[in-house]
Amino acid sequence: MIIGVVGSSTMGKGLVQHIANCGIEVRMNARRQEALDEAMKYIEGQYDFMISRGWLEADKKEPNLQRIQASTDMTILKDCDVVIE
Repeated sequence: MIIGVVGSSTMGKGLVQHIANCGIEVRMNARRQEALDEAMKYIEGQYDFMISRGWLEADKKEPNLQRIQASTDMTILKDCDVVIE
């Protein structure tokens, strides 16, 4: 299964992180590359925080991040089973 998320603001990046945590491939789309870069930086920071608190095992961070694809091109969503806006 592949889930697409349109938007990288507070709700979008939260959804993307949670979906990746569940072991599902997720594709995030936004209009600006800067917004995607900021969202990915935030998600990585959240994983670091979770690891520091013992809520996430360190070896889970990279696989979770690898499940996330981000692009300003909406065609990234074409093969998604579900798209959340």
